[in-house]
Amino acid sequence: MGEQNIVAGISAMPSLHNATSLLFALTAWRMDKRLGAAMYVVSAVMFLGSVHLGWHYAVDAYLGWAMTGLAWWISGCYARVWSRTSWNRKLDETCTDFSKN
Repeated sequence: MGEQNIVAGISAMPSLHNATSLLFALTAWRMDKRLGAAMYVVSAVMFLGSVHLGWHYAVDAYLGWAMTGLAWWISGCYARVWSRTSWNRKLDETCTDFSKN
């Protein structure tokens, strides 16, 4: 019997390394396009490195990215609905107007 390497062939579905790097890129893009572009490069390097080094299969990253995209879209929809509610505007005004306290 040969030696066993306990970390060889580790693969987790989905890849949270790739998912969070994409989430950071999406967030950075909303803040500043140049920063976002740099973070997309980091995300691509993370993808290539995680697959090349054998920590993940490519499909792990694809699923992580798909889940991140879905979460980003759902969060955006929720934020738009939340900002339209009249009771939320009243709550925001109360919480941010410190002269009334």
